[in-house]
Amino acid sequence: MRLILIAFFTIFLSLSAQDDIFDLEKGAPKKEKKKIEVNHKFLSDLLISGDYLKLEETFNELSSDSPDKLKEVPIRKLLIKFQIETGKYKKALEEIEKSEFTADEEAYFLSSEIFRLTGNYQKAKDAAVAGREKYPDGFMMSYQHWHLGQLTGNAAEENEGWSKVKSLYKKTKYGREGEADQLAFIGRAAVQRSPQTAYNLFQRAYKRNDKYVDVYVWAGQHCADKYAWNFAIEEYTKALQINSNHALANTGMAYVLMEKGDYQKAKELVDAALLTNPNESYAIQLKSELLLADDKSYEALRLLKKGLETNPKDLELLSQVAAVYEQLSDTENRDKYIEKVLKINPKFSSVFIYISQSCENRRQFPASVEWAKKAIELNSRDWEGYYVAGMNLLRLGEETEGYKILDRAFKLNGFNVWARNVLVLLDRDFKKKEYKQFETEHFVVKLHRDESEIMWPYLEKVVEMAYEKYTEKYGFKPVGPKEYDGKILLLMFDKHQDFSARTVGLPGLGALGACFGQIITMPSPIMGKGNPERMFNWKRVFEHEFIHVLTLQKSSYHIPRWFTEGISTWEEQDPQSEVDRQLKWAWKNGRLLPLEDINTGFSQQTYPNQIGVSYYQASLIADYFNSKFGFGVIDKMIKLFREGKSNEVVLEEATGKKLAELNKEVKAYLDEFIGKIPLSVTMEEKELAELESKRKSFGLTEEQTLDLAAAYVHYKQDEKAEALVDEFIAKNPGNARANAVKAFIYYQRGEKDTSKEYFEKVAAIDEFHYAANYFLGMMNEEKEEFAKAVKYYQNALETYPRVATPQNNLYYKLVDIFDKTDQADKALETLKLHTINNNKSFDGFVRYAERLEKHGKELEAIKAYMNANYIFPFDSKVHNSCGNLMLKNSQFEEAQREFRVAVEIEPRDKEALQGLVKSYIELKKPEEAGTYLDRLKRFHSDDDFSDLEKKLSEGK
Repeated sequence: MRLILIAFFTIFLSLSAQDDIFDLEKGAPKKEKKKIEVNHKFLSDLLISGDYLKLEETFNELSSDSPDKLKEVPIRKLLIKFQIETGKYKKALEEIEKSEFTADEEAYFLSSEIFRLTGNYQKAKDAAVAGREKYPDGFMMSYQHWHLGQLTGNAAEENEGWSKVKSLYKKTKYGREGEADQLAFIGRAAVQRSPQTAYNLFQRAYKRNDKYVDVYVWAGQHCADKYAWNFAIEEYTKALQINSNHALANTGMAYVLMEKGDYQKAKELVDAALLTNPNESYAIQLKSELLLADDKSYEALRLLKKGLETNPKDLELLSQVAAVYEQLSDTENRDKYIEKVLKINPKFSSVFIYISQSCENRRQFPASVEWAKKAIELNSRDWEGYYVAGMNLLRLGEETEGYKILDRAFKLNGFNVWARNVLVLLDRDFKKKEYKQFETEHFVVKLHRDESEIMWPYLEKVVEMAYEKYTEKYGFKPVGPKEYDGKILLLMFDKHQDFSARTVGLPGLGALGACFGQIITMPSPIMGKGNPERMFNWKRVFEHEFIHVLTLQKSSYHIPRWFTEGISTWEEQDPQSEVDRQLKWAWKNGRLLPLEDINTGFSQQTYPNQIGVSYYQASLIADYFNSKFGFGVIDKMIKLFREGKSNEVVLEEATGKKLAELNKEVKAYLDEFIGKIPLSVTMEEKELAELESKRKSFGLTEEQTLDLAAAYVHYKQDEKAEALVDEFIAKNPGNARANAVKAFIYYQRGEKDTSKEYFEKVAAIDEFHYAANYFLGMMNEEKEEFAKAVKYYQNALETYPRVATPQNNLYYKLVDIFDKTDQADKALETLKLHTINNNKSFDGFVRYAERLEKHGKELEAIKAYMNANYIFPFDSKVHNSCGNLMLKNSQFEEAQREFRVAVEIEPRDKEALQGLVKSYIELKKPEEAGTYLDRLKRFHSDDDFSDLEKKLSEGK
């Protein structure tokens, strides 16, 4: 397609860029070409700005009209640079080989570079050696000599080249003088041995020439290689502001965005890079990584092998092929490609890094560590080997060894902010002792010392209950880190940013838990303090992550992300009401992915919160498998993944159905579930315009017509909405949705009586229409028509029980009405339904517990209070209420736990201290009772505690 466009442009411009002249024979006007003055500056400006189409057209014209001009050294150099930047390596090679290019140092460099890019390293070296002999103080040739020595693992050539670069650095008065290209090439050679010097040199280079695109790119690459992401973004942005088509700049920016989790934008940039230069090795490599993230291993392999046709000795591409074969469990081909790499460069440790990171991306952390250690064995100064090994050892819970190796990585690369963040956290644990360690039979738990005495009394039981329940269900007993005697390690952090840093190295991870197979990380529920919207059910989150421990280990870390997340989310049994609307939008707009592609929804977001939608979709698929085939099929899939089988093969073998049939059944299941979600979804303005155009041209279906009317309402175009819906109702008077749109228009205008009439008409057509019942409930409640309001609210909840909008919580509205009409039993039952359908509502469980207590259902109230603690255990009032009920019901051990936690939260809490004294008296622990009685008397000296003193004395 690109070549066709180029040809079209050439033809179009050659026809249009002519002056009228008179043809004597035909007597018709004829066009004559406008002559554009083609000089070095004109061509150079096109190259700098990335106007490659115009540049190619101009070179083609020169070739036919002024071939001698192409032989001029400055223009010939620009031609070869253009061919290199656009991937026309064969043409550049022909250009060099047909006429040896040795006009100046840059000519030698370009000759050497094109041999390097096409894999002829010996010829590249020959050109570099010849160039050095002619230009012994040449910056480009000294760099190339060093670079080729490094590329091929020739230590003598690398060291010789480096010595020369250092001497040139000194000749420029330590790099403070010199031309832009001189400083840039010294910087390129210094990137590994003196990273800060290299960066300083790049900056000085582009200060001397602010249009030097390549130096911005080299600076960006340098920062990206050192994991200094923000600096890399700055440099790549500068390059792309000058040349938005620059293949390496686009690829570099794509790499940084991939590392920051923006896969979709990265994909767009990689595609743009390959459009400019289809042979750009770096872009091919990244494209393959994006394919691998989607579990498209064979597509990645084809792409990489196609890239190797251009340069069969490309170490990066060869290494990536080895990594793909590792994913495919093809050890024979993996080892063959490792051998190819090491034959070219025996010191190329990055081959093992590629494989290690590929394993890491698939959560195969034990294998990742082993491959990273191989990199370190090959190159003891490979900081990335230490980093990958250290991080993945920490992810496996081998903290002491991981800490030591990661520290080594940071010493070798002080730019790595990820390593620094993790090391700061580890310092706080191992050196400052900010975390307390607890143990159960199967777990080691670390909690921040400021909240350990609040969390541990609950975690102690929760972790073992989960272990017993789920290891039995999944028929598998997991192992933990060797450092912790094979027990699973749970780390809970008092700050979300610390959880994020320990998990991925940076703050900002939008998650509530993470699992790496042997270790679980979580933020503390303290994050919900003062902000109910940040509260979460930490017990459910822990269970979610522990199920990951089982599915990851049982599958030998071969389970795809969509399936392990689907299982864990399904097991949570957590009503996903906060994602319902987004799920329905994706469904309505055809954005839900089929089984073979669903993994991409976890890595390449193409619309807001696609990851959240993908979690939801995957959990529904797991529910489908369980309900259709039984739990055994889920267990069978885990075992098949362990064997290294692909997603498609596992699905078909486990279910006995072809993928197409399975997709059809899953879609029907999703259609039924999502179709019942009675929420409206927003139509984007672009879609609205398309519907308007379609209406004028071809007409709309009934559903599309009502979608358009609803969109008009959303965008406050009520007149258009009303005209459209009136026209529709005239033909379809009994359509519930059309009348509901009409009713809502009147409701927005404040004409509630008319709105009520239309909603009543809707309810008569469809008794359980959600919107009609919702609004009729509110309007009847306002008029104190409570019986009607109750009926409508209950109908709405019958249709959509998961609704839990805090500001319009229908459960709470019903409770208020039942309170006003003295229907206490119904109020209690309503609160029970609320907790069933929203297990993240701290307020809901507390309200339910208080009602149960009033009704004398004390044991049930205790359970409800405990459920509240599983969401937010930092409210002393809840602990006191629960503790008092436990005391009344002779649960003395449990009561003292509640009061002790309340005292941890509020050390002077009178009710909690009294409860502790009473509990310890009942537990026959007079010393403890006396201790807390003394504290009570000290903090509340004006109060009389003679009754407690008497009880304590009698107990003794």
